[in-house]
Amino acid sequence: MQRLILLSIRFVVVRIFGRFNLFEELPNGPIATRKYSRSLLKLFDDEAHESVFLHIYENLTILDAKSGSLLQFNSVLMAIFAIFIAKIEPEQTNIPGLLGILLALISSLLLLQVVWVHWSTSDHMQSSLKHMTKLLSVRKTRTICYRIAWNFSQWAGLCLVFIICRVAFRWATH
Repeated sequence: MQRLILLSIRFVVVRIFGRFNLFEELPNGPIATRKYSRSLLKLFDDEAHESVFLHIYENLTILDAKSGSLLQFNSVLMAIFAIFIAKIEPEQTNIPGLLGILLALISSLLLLQVVWVHWSTSDHMQSSLKHMTKLLSVRKTRTICYRIAWNFSQWAGLCLVFIICRVAFRWATH
């Protein structure tokens, strides 16, 4: 009975953490760690492979930095929308404000996909072509997510411009 309970707990834990990809791309156990170490050493023995690896990881680092900046911008936008909704225009339904918050939030959720940690696995590093193909796929996916997120932030910014113009016009006519 105790074994069944332990297996059930293990199953639930693996399902929960596996669902969030917490253990994805990480060596699991001493054998996998040794295999990963050998693959990593092999990677740096091949200058062309190493150069490609470093170049694409530099690209991914740039995407991470840009995503961090855009996440900060989205945070500021959401705070400004909240101020407009709560303090400046509390008497009316603020569809552009709510839309702006929604757009900034969607952008932020997309950006969290961009900054997800990716580690090359031992299997990827066995072949320069396979490794490069995997890294290019990661870069492409993250670039597309970033660009979509950037557009959502732009649209949120336009919602803010609309609200500011509306408030300025109302203040000017009163």
